[in-house]
Amino acid sequence: MWQWILRRILISIPVFAGITLLTFVFVRLAPGDPVRMMVNPEYMAGDAEAYIQRVRADLGLDQPVPIQYVRWVGQVMQGNLGFSYQDRRPVADILKERIWPTTKLMGTALLVALLLGVPVGILAALKQYSWIDYVSAVLSLTTISVPSFFLGLAAIYVFSLRLNLLPTSGMFTAGAPPDFWDDARHLILPAGILGFNLAGQFARYARSSLLEVIRQDYLTTARAKGLSARAVTLRHALPNALIPLITLVGVQIPVLFAGAVVIEQIFSWPGMGQLALSSITQRDYPVLMVFTMAIAVLVLLSNLVADISYAVVDPRIRLR
Repeated sequence: MWQWILRRILISIPVFAGITLLTFVFVRLAPGDPVRMMVNPEYMAGDAEAYIQRVRADLGLDQPVPIQYVRWVGQVMQGNLGFSYQDRRPVADILKERIWPTTKLMGTALLVALLLGVPVGILAALKQYSWIDYVSAVLSLTTISVPSFFLGLAAIYVFSLRLNLLPTSGMFTAGAPPDFWDDARHLILPAGILGFNLAGQFARYARSSLLEVIRQDYLTTARAKGLSARAVTLRHALPNALIPLITLVGVQIPVLFAGAVVIEQIFSWPGMGQLALSSITQRDYPVLMVFTMAIAVLVLLSNLVADISYAVVDPRIRLR
């Protein structure tokens, strides 16, 4: 297995390099001038164009794109992620501040989605064509169809403005001492909405996968041998039914990152999503490149973990 993991990591290196190259080129070719957006308007009087050209030369933006990319790769290889054009701060420091809130939000949302979606899907498969199955189908389709931004705004209106139960935004109460319950109250709405939006997909996949597995001949043989329905489901059907679900979880983690961008804007959550939108609007190239690198690493790691999980769940699968 370790040789297979090493081989996958080596394959991921050129893939990661290709992602960074394409992103670098597309970002540089996008409309907008980061220098004009970062320069103070007071300095624009007089010989403005000459000043802009000097700033562009200081940042290396006057060089051809291939040369800019080679220089950027060289700096990254040395551990230098650059400086933000807007904040004038190291991108690494900004990343340290933003990555934990997003990880906290995504991890909680994924846990909520799994705890809600998988049991509902399993129960719907075991009670096929019952009222439980129909209700779960309606709820699943609703969570899949309704956009997360609409659910977020509706949740703020109901739980924050009307019922006054939960805060509308932020990670904590301003001016209050650090408190676990205060953090949890701020996390409930954004993580709950993000997880609720994914739970429907998990429920549908868990249902369809389990229905396909329980019709297999080996499960019929297990029942004929006298095994209880509980043992057949938990020991034989469920582990095999989890394999497609593992694939879905691996694919949905990057999608969860994209959904966090919207949720963070709605709930003013100071994470990577909010940072990404501000860097796009301000043409902050160094920050935008680091954000893209984080997503690329997340996609590659999630696929690697999903493949390894296949072998853990299903002993028939061997990674060589």
